[in-house]
Amino acid sequence: MTNDMKKIYYLIAMAFAALTFTSCEDVPAPYGDPTNPNATTVVAPAGSGTADDPFNIAGAIAKCKEIGGTVSSEKYYVKGYAATAATADGQYGNVSFDMTDSKDGKGKKFKAYQVAGSDGQKLAEGYTINVGDEVVIYGPMYNYNNTTPETAGKAVAYIVTVNGEKTNGGGGGDAGDPKGKGTEDDPFNIAAAIAKCKEVGETASSEKFYIKGIAVSEGKASGGYGNVSFDMADTADGTVKFKAFQVAGSDGQKLPDGFTVSKGSEVVIYGPVVNYKGDTPETSGKSAAYIVTIDGKKTDGSGGGESGGEVKTVSIADFNAAAVSNDVWYQLTGKVKNLKDGDKYGNFDLEDATGSVYVYGLLSEKGGAKQKFQELVAEKGIAEGSTITIIGNRGDYNGKIEVLNAYFVSIEGGGEPGPSGETLGTKDAPLNIAQALELINALADKAESEQYAYVKGKVVKVTTNQANFEKYGNLNYLISEDGTENNTITVYSGDGLNGAKFTGITDLSAGDEVIVYGKLYKYVNSSGKVTPEINSGNYLVSLVKAGGGGGGGGGTANTGTLANPLTASQIYDAVAAMEKGVTSTEDYYAKGKICSIKYEYSVDYGTATFNISNDGATGGKEFIAYSTYYHASEQKWVEGDTQVAVGDEVVVCGKVVNYNGNTPEFASKKSYVVTINGK
Repeated sequence: MTNDMKKIYYLIAMAFAALTFTSCEDVPAPYGDPTNPNATTVVAPAGSGTADDPFNIAGAIAKCKEIGGTVSSEKYYVKGYAATAATADGQYGNVSFDMTDSKDGKGKKFKAYQVAGSDGQKLAEGYTINVGDEVVIYGPMYNYNNTTPETAGKAVAYIVTVNGEKTNGGGGGDAGDPKGKGTEDDPFNIAAAIAKCKEVGETASSEKFYIKGIAVSEGKASGGYGNVSFDMADTADGTVKFKAFQVAGSDGQKLPDGFTVSKGSEVVIYGPVVNYKGDTPETSGKSAAYIVTIDGKKTDGSGGGESGGEVKTVSIADFNAAAVSNDVWYQLTGKVKNLKDGDKYGNFDLEDATGSVYVYGLLSEKGGAKQKFQELVAEKGIAEGSTITIIGNRGDYNGKIEVLNAYFVSIEGGGEPGPSGETLGTKDAPLNIAQALELINALADKAESEQYAYVKGKVVKVTTNQANFEKYGNLNYLISEDGTENNTITVYSGDGLNGAKFTGITDLSAGDEVIVYGKLYKYVNSSGKVTPEINSGNYLVSLVKAGGGGGGGGGTANTGTLANPLTASQIYDAVAAMEKGVTSTEDYYAKGKICSIKYEYSVDYGTATFNISNDGATGGKEFIAYSTYYHASEQKWVEGDTQVAVGDEVVVCGKVVNYNGNTPEFASKKSYVVTINGK
């Protein structure tokens, strides 16, 4: 081919190319620009973490990276969309789910971990978070393992709203507007009480407040503690709750066992409040707060619906056969028996021809001052054998019939004191065991001394079991000169200091030094065996605990040992007496049965939180093992290790603290389970 021909072909090709491109100029491409279907929009961090300006998810993630692997002390608001669905269970009442800045769930994720419901309340079983829900949460957060931005777990953080609604919203479940000033004339409603608790924080308030609401759970007094716990809300079906925790009866008086606060009752309470561990608004426990009224009445039946003036005059037998009631008043006449020297409460037996009954706390007049019985004795000349008339209600304490809310009406005759009115020994110079045994052995068989005696000794052991204590409310125990089983005296059906009731069978321990006031008794059984006793109706006038101040232990605390651990009630009493918030330097050993579990062992945390009691029952002295390790100090639980369960018998060792001054417990992450069911 010649060069001229090549030029001709080249020109033709160029012309064709030009024509081709020109003809396609206005024709759209058959496909759009190429894109990555998995690409997400990058969202910049925003927000300041406040209620008015919450962090977005990018902002929360950035904050967690700044905080690091330790949970923040400050709490933050975070707003985003649920990227995963989650459903709450009934046991823990919290839920975990991922959050992003995109409603479709794409983008960087922040974990809302074990968050509670609105206002820190437990979520109802089955409550569900759905993908795409707009959620605001509030609480501390951190970068878990420096890899996972999330809230602190165990319901420390909570949901503020889901799609603009509280988790308990609607149907009266919302906390509503705080109302009231916390005064007697203008009590807080429950919303205001919860708000006050959040303001007060985790240390109980020094100020006391009146709170009014509806009981949404039943509470029943038991175990001789004289108080009761129940939940309150602003409506009968309310789910935003305030806990009336261990509240006493009206005017701070002990409630009898069996006293019940029923669901639906309108209750007014009074006392200090606290946001327990940052997530439970409640009254300060151990009877620091008390019930003012239930449905307008005091717990003793007075006020509002008082007895209407009707008083039934009955025999003691008829009184004993009557039903328990704080509304029906009975007039009784009988002789005073088992009157205790110096008793300020007015506790004694009243006896007529038909029977006998125990009078618990006699007042000088209706509604009179309590613990003023000695003034009444001096004014009226009441003595052993006096015939008196009283009015009171039919009560019951652990199966024992009592006259409650009793007040004095009249006295008919003089007393029947022992010869010369003297006692055997005195409180300052009591009989020793040898002297008391000599006097008892000189008595006729099954005879009682005419005079009351003061006897000093050391506790050998308590012989009353739990079932009998719950039935009768007093203790049988042995005392001797040196705490051994040589030359013992049985203290029969004894009461506590100055006639007060014991709270449990562990109130006395081996080695405790006591002075008992009562009548000596020579008990002889059918086989002729003699048992030296201090007869029923006795009580303590002095108690020095073994190892306590001045009690032969130089004041050293009894911390228990692995071979001889403290019981749950013993460690409860020991730690309750400690200074508020000060963690012990010594390790304590405690043995008990798990009665409730707040958190089982988990791989995430390696610790568990549970309560123990002497017998595994709830409602009494429960000691908390808080965030306790597994089988060794700082040893975390792992999959395959034994899990704890209610009813397990455990021995726990570690440092203890009187948290907030009202919650005795093993200090967080400073204890471990030594054995579970002996292993």
